[in-house]
Amino acid sequence: MTNVQWLLLVLAIVILVPVLGSVTAGLFRKWDFKRQVEGKRPERRADKSIKLPGENPEVNVDMDTERLRFEAQMKQNRRMP
Repeated sequence: MTNVQWLLLVLAIVILVPVLGSVTAGLFRKWDFKRQVEGKRPERRADKSIKLPGENPEVNVDMDTERLRFEAQMKQNRRMP
């Protein structure tokens, strides 16, 4: 094989390996999800001690309360010379 053929073979491998890996991982996730839904595999859950992103039960600000606080602050700022 010539150098050009080796170069093309290496480029093809470099391009195809990540694509095939991604497709294979996607198919596996889809297959695994179907098994969980059908009950063939128990659903995986995080431990109670792990803090998941987006989970913050202490902060519960009502949007109307936030709007009213902002409006009161704006009125107060308007009165200041």
